[in-house]
Amino acid sequence: MTSTSRRFPGIAHRQGIAYKVAVGLVLIVLLWLSVAVSFEGVFARRDPVVALRWAPWSSQAKIVQSTALATDTAGSAATATGAGTAADPATIAKARTLAQQALDWSPVQASAARAIGVAALSARDNATAGHAFTYAARLSRRDLPTELYWIESNVTRGDIRAALHHYDVAMSVSVKSRAMLGNILIAASAEPNVATELAKLLKTQPRWLPEFYQRLMGQGENPATLAHIANVMAFDGRDPGQAPFVSMTLNRLVALGAYGEARTLYRRSVGGADETVRNASFERANTLQPFDWIIASEPTYSGIIETRTGWPHGNVLTIAGTEANDVARQLLLLVPGQYRLSADTANVRQERETRPLLTINCVSDNRAVMSAPFAAAGAKPAAMQAMFTVPANCPAQWIAIRNTPSFDPVDSDPWIDRIVVQRIGR
Repeated sequence: MTSTSRRFPGIAHRQGIAYKVAVGLVLIVLLWLSVAVSFEGVFARRDPVVALRWAPWSSQAKIVQSTALATDTAGSAATATGAGTAADPATIAKARTLAQQALDWSPVQASAARAIGVAALSARDNATAGHAFTYAARLSRRDLPTELYWIESNVTRGDIRAALHHYDVAMSVSVKSRAMLGNILIAASAEPNVATELAKLLKTQPRWLPEFYQRLMGQGENPATLAHIANVMAFDGRDPGQAPFVSMTLNRLVALGAYGEARTLYRRSVGGADETVRNASFERANTLQPFDWIIASEPTYSGIIETRTGWPHGNVLTIAGTEANDVARQLLLLVPGQYRLSADTANVRQERETRPLLTINCVSDNRAVMSAPFAAAGAKPAAMQAMFTVPANCPAQWIAIRNTPSFDPVDSDPWIDRIVVQRIGR
């Protein structure tokens, strides 16, 4: 049997040409699609007009262009005629058409539904906007502009709990939004009704809690709000994982002058008996500053908690270095009146000017309340005592263990233990 090519060589030739043409057309289409897809990927967000010339189906480019048209024309209208004036109808109609085409092409794309909402807002069509943003929220919890819309919408209606729900969603899915939204939330938390609902939300331990709490305790200006939130959170100061949160709160409350709230929080966080000088014998970890000891660890001055041979009372604080500076301090809240201070010291030279000091100063103005040198002693400890009076306008004080310059190059490693402050009169 002979083949078709042998029987009809003209037909075979034409078939070969047609095949090559078809293959060529397919290759051209594929090349065009490749270029179009590339242009869409590069220009959909940067220049949607260019992207749509090459990829007229691009929903992303239509979303970007629709949003730009809606927001730009709304902004121009507000600038030209004042807030509350509707944007150019023709431009808004084009924006809505582009957004609807994007949603028709990709009906599960939240940003397309959101683009319809943005266009509707520009046209002052709040009902359509609400439906569009509702649909967008159902499609995805990761569309930040949608969550921002619902935050604003719920705040406008006075629904604080619903607004905080969308704050939670937005800050959970967008790390970049946490600084901006956190700052807004911190400012709003000064209102008692916001603080109440915010505390309930924070109690659920959202994933953004550590970053937000640090920001809150660095920027919050309302001590009542900060104390309320901390009390609802009920952090345990004895838990190493929770103690930093307590310490952040204590430091902020003290910085704001809310000493009573700080004292209450400290007592609740650690339990046990109330002490005038806390951890006076250096037996516990100092985790809740400034109510626990703040101990320096610098090359030229530091405090070292350690045990000493022959000392039967546990740990002591050894003073190292020769620079005159505070090697340890903590906050006291002594009421006005007369007090007696006592402590045990050792390895302290006779020269008074070289002895370390125990000092007490008012927090508000750094006014000196007391400055007493360590008792001179050798290896055998000696008892030191001092009397002082806390004035009426000094609600909080720093007690500090301060090093003094040594004129002898031989370091004697002075140490102190069992610091006691007792009130003896009004």
